[in-house]
Amino acid sequence: MSCADELFSDVAGWFAGPVIFGMVIDTSCSVWSASCSGQGACALYDNDNFRMKTISLQVAAKVLAAFLQVIVFINARKKTDWEVDSHGNPDDNVEVNISMLDNHNAENGTYPDKSKSAPIYKGNTH
Repeated sequence: MSCADELFSDVAGWFAGPVIFGMVIDTSCSVWSASCSGQGACALYDNDNFRMKTISLQVAAKVLAAFLQVIVFINARKKTDWEVDSHGNPDDNVEVNISMLDNHNAENGTYPDKSKSAPIYKGNTH
């Protein structure tokens, strides 16, 4: 994930939510107070309108999130190659010859325990 992607996700998640909810809440104001510079804060909210708008916005956001999750699930089920290179990018050129690994173990006199699964990554322990 690049810095620009992280910045966008932070701004979209942290900044947009309060702004959007604030705009929706302001639309349910019945009486605005006056100040010297013009319109002031809301003095009286229409509670029924406020409740319907905020709950509708929450439900719409959850429906959108569920829809996007379904799309991701469908696309993930179609994917068959999960190999990645060292940079996290899909690597289509990775081939592992299991017989070479078995021969290497036989030459060293070590045989893997077939009852245990092999680790995905075995780091250098020296």
